[in-house]
Amino acid sequence: MNTELYSTFLASLVVLAQIWFVLVLVSLMVQKITKKKDSLVGFVADNYLWVTLAFSVAGLIGSLGYSEVFGYVPCKLCWWQRISLYPVVLLSAIGLYKKDQKFLPDYIIALMVIGSLIGVFHLYLQFTPNSLDCATTGQGVSCSKNWVRIWGYITIPMMCLTAHLNTLLAAVCKKMNK
Repeated sequence: MNTELYSTFLASLVVLAQIWFVLVLVSLMVQKITKKKDSLVGFVADNYLWVTLAFSVAGLIGSLGYSEVFGYVPCKLCWWQRISLYPVVLLSAIGLYKKDQKFLPDYIIALMVIGSLIGVFHLYLQFTPNSLDCATTGQGVSCSKNWVRIWGYITIPMMCLTAHLNTLLAAVCKKMNK
């Protein structure tokens, strides 16, 4: 598989994940306004560990594919996004195995908020003409470099941010539907 095919495949999954995010977010908002349980939100809440596992594993495989298979050196912000995403793979898997998951959504939410904020800043660096550069020490890759840009807006940080936001939303659905 070449880089272009891999990127297009991942970008297609990202678009589907973004559509999923909007559907779940709208359903959550409607549920909050109407005070009536929504079936989509209920499904996500009931299966939030599977959802968080799916999105975090997708982020893990996607990012490692770029760095380890295709040789893209991750910038510092990519590393920080990974640091917040990778533990969720283990947290979700352990949560599925263990019965006591009382504080697990809180941990996932905390990690995903941090990773999402980093992702938003990373996208700002990529899409806004500026003089900011996270490789100011002269070491490492520039955070504003676009290794991948599919359909004008899907970059590696956008892919990662999409995984973060969907994982965050699943944990929020769980917290709100206790």
